[in-house]
Amino acid sequence: MQGQRASASRTQGMTVLELLTVLTIVALLAAVATPSMAALLARNRADAAVDQMMTAVRFTRHLAISRGATATLCAGLGTNCAGKDAWHEGATVFLDADKDGRLDPGETVVQRFPAIEGSYGVAYSRSSLRVSPSGLTSTPGTITICPPSGSAANGTHLKVNNQARVEVDRKTKVSC
Repeated sequence: MQGQRASASRTQGMTVLELLTVLTIVALLAAVATPSMAALLARNRADAAVDQMMTAVRFTRHLAISRGATATLCAGLGTNCAGKDAWHEGATVFLDADKDGRLDPGETVVQRFPAIEGSYGVAYSRSSLRVSPSGLTSTPGTITICPPSGSAANGTHLKVNNQARVEVDRKTKVSC
């Protein structure tokens, strides 16, 4: 009976050696998982940047068709549209009464998209994307999204066609 008590009390805890062994294994697994987790996070951030720009273009097209008026998506969040190099700062969608691609006093701002998180670079050859009530655009082109590191690994091209439809182009190599 006494032998059983000694055995039972010994199995209730862990020795220091067992604890150190478990901690070593956990530390090794964490060290192996960290680089792959960083790559996953970088890819998720890149996907979020792409989704935000696609949403902005699609929203602009939908607005133009549903309101029967020219809608414009332009770079920047200020009271005026910023230049073509300011797409990373955010974007503004407005009803463009005079169809000039610029936000003028009296034109209705419908939506503002915040700056893209993570210091992503966004390049478009124009400072605005104008969509007619029929859903067509006279400003098609390619939107290039580059990660903050400048590496093209998570860079993406978005092609905007004449019908103001946007699609991800994974075939063309991105140069950031």
